[in-house]
Amino acid sequence: MSRGKILFPIQAVGLGDIIFEMTLIRNFILEGYKVIWGVRDCFMEGLNQAYPDVTFINEKLINIDYDNKNDYEDDGARYLPLRWTDSLCGVPYRDCMKSKYLFFNQDWQIWDTNAQYQRYPEKEQELKYKILGILLGEKYNLINTRFTSFESHRVPIDVNNGYRNIEISTLSGYSLFDWSLVIEGAETIYTVSTSIIYILELLELAAKEIHIYIRRPQEQNHNNYDYILRKHNYILHD
Repeated sequence: MSRGKILFPIQAVGLGDIIFEMTLIRNFILEGYKVIWGVRDCFMEGLNQAYPDVTFINEKLINIDYDNKNDYEDDGARYLPLRWTDSLCGVPYRDCMKSKYLFFNQDWQIWDTNAQYQRYPEKEQELKYKILGILLGEKYNLINTRFTSFESHRVPIDVNNGYRNIEISTLSGYSLFDWSLVIEGAETIYTVSTSIIYILELLELAAKEIHIYIRRPQEQNHNNYDYILRKHNYILHD
């Protein structure tokens, strides 16, 4: 395979999908590809900081057919149909995440081996101690109720265990990756099944329990991601 080629992954939405695919994409980088990844504008800043070896740009600025289901090359660039691999592999939706690796004959279980992201300790500490006002040694619950790329859907999660509740929210200048220190220090975590679950798998956590809630009404069970949850003590709620 020649070096210096351009790679365009076709996966503009789904922050969790993008994190899950990073080891796969970095394997292509090792083969000499330069990766230009069109994503939703709301993801760009955070992803470019988290994964500086990939160039993330606004999906609308690239002339790509995001509905094309082919793995193809054109004018020196290769296009990877990551969005469509479950149908291309002929697997049920339950295996949609696995298929992103299976399509390229790679073991999906390696997804977390090279998916770690660049962290910025000063930003993380500022968020935790200054913006959120969490005290040193304070015990708190971390709660995440929103999902979808624009956080337009919500699953109500009510927690009353005597600890302070800290809810993940969109804050100007901070991405989900910048919540890592807050995530690591939580006594207990309660979250809808969204992109944060892939970050949880990449971190060492103080939490002894992580409660996962279904994205209703879009999902009826945890089947299409429960096999990914291996590192911590997850409690799956109906």
